[in-house]
Amino acid sequence: MMDLRSLPSVDRMKSLASLDGFSEQVKANASRQAIDWARRRLLDGDEVAREEIDSMAIAFARQATETTLKPAVNMSGVVLHTGLG
Repeated sequence: MMDLRSLPSVDRMKSLASLDGFSEQVKANASRQAIDWARRRLLDGDEVAREEIDSMAIAFARQATETTLKPAVNMSGVVLHTGLG
């Protein structure tokens, strides 16, 4: 069973091979978020496996680099200049 003292360090989390494609800042932030997630779960009395922390770090890194922009069509000039609106 894992306890708070056995939580991995941010440096160890950043060195995960599955985080290699991300920037150092994204790796550090995702690692901190995953460790905080595990800490909250442990304080609530839940068990946490090391693999779960690693998986959460990867998920947080992917979430941070996900694009949220959606394509848009700007037709305001067409409406203004042609009177079609």
